[in-house]
Amino acid sequence: MIPDSAAALLALLGLVAPGLVYQARRERRRPPSVESAFREASRVALTSLLFTVAATTVMVVVASAWPALPEISTWLRDPGAYLPDNYAKVGLFLLLELVLACCLAILFEAGTGRGLRGNILAGSLWYGVLRRDVPAAATRVWLWIVTKDGTELKGGLRGYTPGESDDVQEISIGGSPIRRLRPKANPATGWETLDAWDSVVVSAAEIKYFLVVYLDAEGNLLRAEPKAAWWKRAGTSVRDYLGRRPSRIRASR
Repeated sequence: MIPDSAAALLALLGLVAPGLVYQARRERRRPPSVESAFREASRVALTSLLFTVAATTVMVVVASAWPALPEISTWLRDPGAYLPDNYAKVGLFLLLELVLACCLAILFEAGTGRGLRGNILAGSLWYGVLRRDVPAAATRVWLWIVTKDGTELKGGLRGYTPGESDDVQEISIGGSPIRRLRPKANPATGWETLDAWDSVVVSAAEIKYFLVVYLDAEGNLLRAEPKAAWWKRAGTSVRDYLGRRPSRIRASR
């Protein structure tokens, strides 16, 4: 059934949102199931229904003690007459119910997946290593690439393609220096510097493996750190700001 109005579309999105939130969180720590579109849609709809019912039950109890929310019995008895004069209360009720349902979905997934460690990346693993996990203080991503024919390359990351297929995925190193070790050459004396070239592009199909190092402006080694949730990062930023500027804060008071 296709929604025929903006209100119906919003209602549909509100109903499926908790299930989508739960599914998105779940796939971070569990591989997605191989199933038909009907089974996937049914699972999202069922989980949405469960969280929506739980959230609605809680909100009905809250509405009985909070005047800012609608009178549920009057609203259900004559919605056509009640809604025009109380649309703000009804809108607040529906908004809080949706937020609560999504929070319940997050809490339930966190509880059921507590023993699972690590994140499953939905996109390219190259993106996670070369972009997402780069420390904030890093100024350079340095690579050591070993190809299938035995050639080894060292240099700073210039760029890469985000595709997941080896046929289209490529990576380039550039800057100065770019160093190369030919197949079967002596690692102690065989490294040569490619001064005449600005960058080297290597196809993923030719790469056996590559090593990644994060460096700061002074060339010191940095380690990738797990990214905290956005609210934790915001709290840390606020605390750092308050700690750095006590005089300005006192003056503003």
